[in-house]
This record gives sequence, C-alpha cells and structure tokens, in this order.
Amino acid sequence: MSNNFPFLYKEMIRDAVEDERRRCIDEFVKWGMENLSLHDFELLEHFVTEWLEVKDE
Repeated sequence: MSNNFPFLYKEMIRDAVEDERRRCIDEFVKWGMENLSLHDFELLEHFVTEWLEVKDE
C-alpha cells in the first residue's frame, strides 16, 4: 500500500485541481452572463477558450 501512496496522492491532487478549475470557469461564465453584453461575453468566451487550449498543450 505504501508504494501506491505517491500515485494515489498525485491522483487526488490532480482531481482536486481539475474540480477547482471547473468551478472557477463556471463562476467566471456566470459572472460574464450577468454583467456583460452578449457581444462582449462572446468575445471574452473566445479569448478564454483559446487561453485554456494553450494552457492544456
């Protein structure tokens, strides 16, 4: 079991980071929908999507 600990720990951290990333994106989208015009929101969504794709590479 102790040999698996580092792997399990890494998996837990990765999952927690991904969950937090999704939560932040959801909150950001919610804020954008409530506070921006449709045109501005679409522009913001475009740039954020491009940024996330670059970060994932």
